[in-house]
Amino acid sequence: MAEWESGLFALPSGVDFAGHFVAGFLRRMEGQPPETIARVTIYANSAQTLAALRHAFDAHGPLLLPRLLTVNDLGAGSALRDGPLAPPLARRLQLAQLIDRLMASRPDLAAGHSISALTQSLASLMAEMQTEGCGPDALEAIDAGDHARHWQNALDFLRIAARFHLDGPVVDRPARQRIAAEIAWNDWSEGRDLPADPVIVAGSTGSHGATRLFMRAVARLPNGAVVLPGFDFDLPPDIWEELSGNSGDHAQFRFAALVEEFGRPRLWSPCDGPSPSRNKLVSLALRPAPVTDQWIAEAPGLPDLPDACEGMTLIEADQPGQEADAIALIMREAAENRQPVTLFAADSGLIRRVVAALDRWRLHANDSSGEPVHLTAPGLFLRHVAAVFGLPLTVDRLLILLKHPLTASGSEVVGLGVARHLARELELHLRAHGPAFPSGDNLRDWGDRGDSMRKSWVLWLASILDRIAGFAEDRAARPLPDRLADLRRLTETLIAGPDGDVAQSES
Repeated sequence: MAEWESGLFALPSGVDFAGHFVAGFLRRMEGQPPETIARVTIYANSAQTLAALRHAFDAHGPLLLPRLLTVNDLGAGSALRDGPLAPPLARRLQLAQLIDRLMASRPDLAAGHSISALTQSLASLMAEMQTEGCGPDALEAIDAGDHARHWQNALDFLRIAARFHLDGPVVDRPARQRIAAEIAWNDWSEGRDLPADPVIVAGSTGSHGATRLFMRAVARLPNGAVVLPGFDFDLPPDIWEELSGNSGDHAQFRFAALVEEFGRPRLWSPCDGPSPSRNKLVSLALRPAPVTDQWIAEAPGLPDLPDACEGMTLIEADQPGQEADAIALIMREAAENRQPVTLFAADSGLIRRVVAALDRWRLHANDSSGEPVHLTAPGLFLRHVAAVFGLPLTVDRLLILLKHPLTASGSEVVGLGVARHLARELELHLRAHGPAFPSGDNLRDWGDRGDSMRKSWVLWLASILDRIAGFAEDRAARPLPDRLADLRRLTETLIAGPDGDVAQSES
């Protein structure tokens, strides 16, 4: 292979990162045998970037692809050497047990329903400590003596949780990713086990300690390269020095340590952003707070503002709903004009509100971040079924289950339309005559006064209510697999419908 250009590279803001990265990569591979590309390893920051890179490679026609991985693959490790990874859910449930015992002894700390949110927050902290290479001893350096007593209590609990979660065998992906990054840094820095073929990290900002350490190791390789996304080439050197301090709120802060170590990155592929004048304006507007006086000094040197702000619109909304409606109207206009439109938002709630607003006009947005599992139709149905455990079944909860699109969707005996009609008839009966907590016997009495179709449907539903009645008082401690098995069986019975099969459902 010809001499490899190693070090730190970047692409400017606003460009198609995947497209320009692949173009720059293939330019470096010109004149090489086809199999040379296949020997290169590229680490992307996410699966989404990985898919975009594959699409960009496809646009260049038939060729051998490099080895494409994500930086998280560093944490997979060898199952034969390191043992299998622990399921993340199992680890979170272990932390949940710790929090549950803490709250049982200290009920004044938080409400019982907050266990799930507290567990998620604690799991995120443990994962961050692992990626940053911090063990339980790191918490000993925190002095909470001058703070209120509850801070000291919280710190004491964190130390217990850290000893439990971070000590012992390394079974978590973040911890293994950190170990893999440290091994690469130590070995490659001393010239041991250097990769024979090029290694590239593409699209990562180094937001996690393990990833950042691995990026530094790759950038130092004679055949390594790190390509940063959305780099601000308009920031002057003195601002980069300012960012390397404590300007953690700046968009380019993560790059500052790499710039300090390796110098200003070179352009990976010859390209400009779609609006260089706008990039200059945004760069100046986002200067760190201590140097905002530069607005006055440097603003006169900016390009004409009308050109920089062309196509930009400022909308000030009083309510989140108004914000979503305004965005949805803009996207609708673009759809009517057959123009592509993309919404970037850090708030996932805003994205869901916009998607809901678009649905009024039967416009379906392609959410690249995906739909949360608990908000999908099967996820919502599982949550509704889970809600009947441990509590008496009310009319409202029963009707929520009966009106869900998945209920009885696997039955050929009672079609979906008939099932919805019968559910409506039952609703009118229960609203008028009760009872507030329907049972299987109540439904059988009502079903006997109908035709054969109603009787068949009611017998199926009454048998389900008989099972739910037993779950209402089941509040004792039981193994989680047993409870999940009950939830699954009840859910499958509801989906299958009368004499139906859950496999026949589209769910």
